[in-house]
Amino acid sequence: MLKRVVVVARVVAGASALASLGVMVAGPAAHGVANVCVNVKGTPRTQMGTAVCGADPGNSAVVVGDGSNAGAGSGNRNRATVVGSNSGASAGSGNKDTATVVGSNSPAIAGTGSNNTATAVGSPASAQAGNGDNNITTEARTGCANPATSGNHIIAHCP
Repeated sequence: MLKRVVVVARVVAGASALASLGVMVAGPAAHGVANVCVNVKGTPRTQMGTAVCGADPGNSAVVVGDGSNAGAGSGNRNRATVVGSNSGASAGSGNKDTATVVGSNSPAIAGTGSNNTATAVGSPASAQAGNGDNNITTEARTGCANPATSGNHIIAHCP
């Protein structure tokens, strides 16, 4: 139980820190229920409001946001994280894949290979890394489509 409290506290603290930097994060749902979901190593820890997450054993998924979802699986040490509303992150079909969204109406997908990292920052932004190994993409503006896919060691950024 203590681990659950610590994980939720860290997620909420992280969302508060992002909000102080001007990054829009989702507010409470109706009736004052926070939209938070935490699944660590395939074990659901917290699910409140409209946030949805799932992870296979050995993987983790965290969501803070209204109507957002995160999923991690089909491998080991995959992580999917969302902070924002109506967004989604998916990591898997490999090992050590990471998909992160900080913003609203944004997707990030990392997988079909190992050590892939997809980061979408903004509202909306879109990031995809995979179909190979060690690919990295960071999308930080609207309208940029520069995926790191179909090869190995590809780095693509949209600052």
